Amino acid sequence: MIMQKRLISKEKPKIIQKTTSTTDPDAGLLNRPGKPGGMHYLDHQSIDARHGIIVDVAVTPGNVSDCIPYIERIDYIVVSSRLTSAHPLTSGIIMTTI
Repeated sequence: MIMQKRLISKEKPKIIQKTTSTTDPDAGLLNRPGKPGGMHYLDHQSIDARHGIIVDVAVTPGNVSDCIPYIERIDYIVVSSRLTSAHPLTSGIIMTTI
């Protein structure tokens, strides 16, 4: 008979405090090295590298990681352009201060 030991975490759950703007609650607090801090939005662009044109733009709050919208945007590009496959690259981030 194999006994399984139940692992019990002794650590307390972390409480994450979220800063919310009173004037624009949809904006997110950007806190990255080398970037200006504050409430921002991020602009994620997908580019057709062969032709050098922007095929999709997604705007997210400033506190959203760059990798979060990536898969969703690939699926959207494939469906909307009727492609059989896609490998979009992000061109970078353009920040807009509120």
